[in-house]
Amino acid sequence: MLFFIVPLIITFIVFFILLSLKFVKRPPEVKATMISSMKWLFFAFSVAAGLFCFINDKATYFECRKETNACVYYRSTIFNPEMRLADKIPLTARSTAFVKKVKRHRKHSSYYEYTVMLVSANSEYELPMAFRSEDWATDEKVKLNRFLTGERDRYVYMKGAPEPTLNDFEKGLLFTFYVTTLIFVLWLIKEWRNKKTRSL
Repeated sequence: MLFFIVPLIITFIVFFILLSLKFVKRPPEVKATMISSMKWLFFAFSVAAGLFCFINDKATYFECRKETNACVYYRSTIFNPEMRLADKIPLTARSTAFVKKVKRHRKHSSYYEYTVMLVSANSEYELPMAFRSEDWATDEKVKLNRFLTGERDRYVYMKGAPEPTLNDFEKGLLFTFYVTTLIFVLWLIKEWRNKKTRSL
């Protein structure tokens, strides 16, 4: 229940800041500018929640089989929790896997992740798995290569819960996205109408 409450608290904190700004002793034009700039906080919350809800995988299922001679990648998101086919990779006799070190960038910093790459039919595929530890990535690479060399008939990598249900935290993120997006859009409409009224 706590995880469901946290995103809601974030939204109400912003509301509290907005209300408190109304009582700050500043010139009206300065106060209006401060209040207007607060809408970008809602935009930031909306974008952050949207990335988690629409882009990031809620659940990942990657499977390779000898009988199909292919690997399939299924995924779900918070917005659409039903597992669905995202990609299919054909395999060849020379298919192999290796670990690649990837530099990820944040706004003010960067970090490294280790991903497993699959080489097949003269193409490289970045598999839907990323690890902070090179050892974990290497372990997964070894498992996949055992399948590719014929030691195993099947390879499976799973992450997250494949059930088409949302936990409290995921519901909270989705709710935060809808609320902050609605507030941001209504705010823009209100400012546009005020500007239009002043120009008349």
